[in-house]
Amino acid sequence: MRVAAITGAAGAIGKAVAQALLRQGWRVYLLDRDSAALGKALSGLAQAGGEAVAIACDVSSSKEVEEAFERIEKNGEALAGLVNSAAVVNLHSHLLEMKEAEWDRVMDTNLKGTFLCSQAAARIMVKAGGGSIVNLGSVSSRRAHREQAAYDAAKGGVEALTRAMALDLAPYGIRVNAVLPAVIATETMIQHSPAEFARKERLAPLGRYGRPEEVAEVCEFLICRGSFITGQCLIVDGGLDAQLRPLELEYLESPRFGKETAAP
Repeated sequence: MRVAAITGAAGAIGKAVAQALLRQGWRVYLLDRDSAALGKALSGLAQAGGEAVAIACDVSSSKEVEEAFERIEKNGEALAGLVNSAAVVNLHSHLLEMKEAEWDRVMDTNLKGTFLCSQAAARIMVKAGGGSIVNLGSVSSRRAHREQAAYDAAKGGVEALTRAMALDLAPYGIRVNAVLPAVIATETMIQHSPAEFARKERLAPLGRYGRPEEVAEVCEFLICRGSFITGQCLIVDGGLDAQLRPLELEYLESPRFGKETAAP
């Protein structure tokens, strides 16, 4: 049985990735620092088939990461996949006001956590003869956001780290890629007011939020297939990255603004 570990597994994207792999018959280790949320996620995944095991783990702690992956290895598991989904998101803080602790919190989870888990998983994969690692980045690595210096920098680091890891691990048959999502309808996004939700949905050229399962589909592809793909960062954003200016301007300057139009 193929085995994968998913960090941030209690989050919307982490759960969607776990469900996708479980449906393919994988045994999945769910890692998250929120034990209560992790328990709920495990219960919710029970109907997906396959086998899931929950492990409470703060990915910013080298000790906890080491213990989690030691547990996986001691179970005799030949780890074949890792999805680094754990992240601190939407921490708004202006550069002039940001505290060092805020910077450290974002970097420790989003960037250092990706490094720690990837290193621990790769050491197991080397013994198994190969594997696949997928890092969850963000289009924030390519587009700056006000009051998001730490988050943007961390995700930029994830993108660069992905390429560097791909080169280091290629001789061992380990592929490393990243998925860069944006405007995904996670629990955090859904908490916006209906008006704000609708406004943000318009930001993507496709005119809607993405769904967690749409990100999971790409992660599943990179874990299960894509055997000649490594060192790549695949954007899953409804066209946002291709857009060079705010969509509001495109609408306001278009005679079609507010009108239904048929596809050409």
